[in-house]
Amino acid sequence: MSWRYWPVIKDWGFSREKLVTTILGHRELGGNNRRGFLEVMGNFACASTISQRLYGELVSVLPRLFLTPCGVDTQAFYPGPQGMDMDGGFAFGAVGRHYVERDGGDDIKGWKRILEPLAAELRPLRAHYLQVDRAARIPYEAMPDFYRRCHCYVCASRSEGNPLPLLEAAASGLALLSTDVGVAPEIIEKDRNGWILPRDRRAFARAIIDLSGQRERCVAMGRQSRKWMLASRDWWLVAPRWAEFYRAVL
Repeated sequence: MSWRYWPVIKDWGFSREKLVTTILGHRELGGNNRRGFLEVMGNFACASTISQRLYGELVSVLPRLFLTPCGVDTQAFYPGPQGMDMDGGFAFGAVGRHYVERDGGDDIKGWKRILEPLAAELRPLRAHYLQVDRAARIPYEAMPDFYRRCHCYVCASRSEGNPLPLLEAAASGLALLSTDVGVAPEIIEKDRNGWILPRDRRAFARAIIDLSGQRERCVAMGRQSRKWMLASRDWWLVAPRWAEFYRAVL
């Protein structure tokens, strides 16, 4: 539930001790609503959050704050032959909702501003752009094969929560290219498993061209992504943190 519903929640008359929430989004911390967002969060007795970035921002505001990272089933999402069915081309994938902002401005996920122009620019180099959104839906159980068709994963978003597909792609053994959103700085280690890039089409194009010309390096970076996920974000590792949070509030 959005923090903007606070007036409604307040009218319900719950005592502060019964107000608990999980904070997923990073968008408000960097916008004009930062102050209002932090003031509302201070009304909750207990909360959890999914990233180190959010935890660092909120730990002084909330009296009881738990870090509860999201995990991935690494037995379902695992590496396979990269670029499966791509006939020697280089495939970069992206996943997310396809929508524009309410004011009609730039789409948050970067589909129109970055990803689609990027695909057109790189097509002569036999680069394949694979996407999953409202117009190209794939059942969840088929998503592991989607990632295995890719050589690298691209997140060009302006704002994110996790994003979960970045974690799934990492578990699937892909090199990662992302803007500085969500948990990307926790997952991506420069030159080892990917890069944090400016939200600029040319920056993503250079990175994809670099990886496409160094396939062995791309595979090695994917192995580092998988290694990080197994050590940090398998559900068996993060589930106890969620259990600790639930025990604290029940």
